[in-house]
Amino acid sequence: MFIPPEVMGAHIGPHRSQMTGRLHRLDFRAATAMVGHPGLEWDLLDVTDDERASITAWIALHKRFRSLLHSGD
Repeated sequence: MFIPPEVMGAHIGPHRSQMTGRLHRLDFRAATAMVGHPGLEWDLLDVTDDERASITAWIALHKRFRSLLHSGD
């Protein structure tokens, strides 16, 4: 089954996965979300300044490459 990346939600969540209980670094979670339509599923009141800066950078990277990631252009 084929699902276009621009319609597949891929969220950056908290350190511990709600579904599996596994822990993953922010960069891993953000890079994984890049393959879809990234969003945030994380209480941003709980993030550190470094995490906030990293999230901002990942969002900017996705915006920069959105046309390539979603349509191959």
